[in-house]
Amino acid sequence: MAKVKIPRVFPILGVVLIWGGLFVSCTEFFSTSLAPWAARNPDNIIPAVTTGNVDELIAMTENNPDMSLAVLKKIEDAAKNATGDAKTALQTAALEAAVNATGMGSAVLNNVDKLVTVDEDNAKKLVLDAIHDMKNLDASCKTLMGILPPPPPITYPPTPDPAFDAFTANANPDELAMAAAMLLAGELNKQDDPEAYINDFDPKNINDPESSANLAAALALVAAIDYDTIEDNGPLRQLLDGLHLLPDDYVHP
Repeated sequence: MAKVKIPRVFPILGVVLIWGGLFVSCTEFFSTSLAPWAARNPDNIIPAVTTGNVDELIAMTENNPDMSLAVLKKIEDAAKNATGDAKTALQTAALEAAVNATGMGSAVLNNVDKLVTVDEDNAKKLVLDAIHDMKNLDASCKTLMGILPPPPPITYPPTPDPAFDAFTANANPDELAMAAAMLLAGELNKQDDPEAYINDFDPKNINDPESSANLAAALALVAAIDYDTIEDNGPLRQLLDGLHLLPDDYVHP
C-alpha cells in the first residue's frame, strides 16, 4: 500500500538516504550553488512536473525553500489536468513539497529533544517559535490548499468523502501530520494573538471551513487514526494532541 512510503523530510523517524554521486551534485546545484539568475527565478528552472519526475524534483530541492515552492507550484499546474491515480499521487507529493517550501521540516529536526518528550506546552511553543523562521508560509499554504481536495466537515468518526479519502489513503501519517502542523502555522501567522488562538483551538468550531486551519484539522484526524491503528505513539502523533488538532470526542480506534 502507498502508506508505507516514508517522506524524506523525517530522518528523526529513522529515514536514511544514500545519494549517488550524480544525484548529490544535482542536489547541491539546486540547494547551494544556484546562479544569481536561477536564485531570482526558481520557477524558470523547474521543469513541468509529472508523476514520473515529481519525487526526484522534491528530493533535489528539499533543502531550498524557494526552489521547493517552485516545485509545489508546478505540482499545482500538473494536478489541474490530472485524473485518477495520477491526481492522488500529485496531491500526496504536494504535502512534502509544501513542508519543504516553508522549512517546517528543519524546525522539527532542530527540536528533536522537545519532540521526543513532547507535551502540550512544548508542542505549542515549537509551532509558535517556528513561525518566525518559516519561509513562504502563506504562499505554501495557499498553493497546497489549491491542490488538495476540500475536506469534509470535521466529525468523528470521519465523514466519508470519495475525493478526500482517495487522497489521504495514498499518504502516510507522517506526511499528513507535518502538513497539518504547517497549515495550522499558516493560520496562526494571520492572527493578532497566535498564542490565544492555539490555546482556544477547537477543530469542530472553526469559523471558516475554507481556512488552512480546517484543512489542518482534517489531515490531523486521518493521521491520528493511521498512527493509532498501527500503535505508533511517536513524537508526530503526540504533536497532534499538543496542538489541539483532534476533536474532543476522538477515541483510539
